[in-house]
Amino acid sequence: MIARKLTDKEEIGEIVDLLKDSGLPHLDIPGEDVSVYGFYEDNELVASGAIEYADDFILLRSLAVADPHKNKGLGTKVVEYLEDLVTESGCRYYYIITEIPEYFKKMGFKVIQRQDCPEPIQQTAEFTTFCPEDATVMKKTL
Repeated sequence: MIARKLTDKEEIGEIVDLLKDSGLPHLDIPGEDVSVYGFYEDNELVASGAIEYADDFILLRSLAVADPHKNKGLGTKVVEYLEDLVTESGCRYYYIITEIPEYFKKMGFKVIQRQDCPEPIQQTAEFTTFCPEDATVMKKTL
């Protein structure tokens, strides 16, 4: 699997389509503080992921795997790739907002209360607008 940071409108459009198909937030992609990554096999988009920078905090988001490629471990590989980027940035922990917390618990994420999330993360559109209020907020320490 090859990962690429995307800046081209057409490639980002493919990510938006994948997010739509997956029922995930997409209206703020691309965003000023959002780095979007496409994951490819044989030049075919198979997964996506993004990192949103909120001051000194990082939100992992826009994780999706195309239907024909699900249940092959690609989601874990995407998280690991993005996690390496987070580590390189010097950040010691990062956050995710999800409706499938059991999946992320397997990768070391811990559930936290919404009000315990740092203020800059609470001010992201992902937190305030796009993710449902009953979505689980999780934190991972690297």
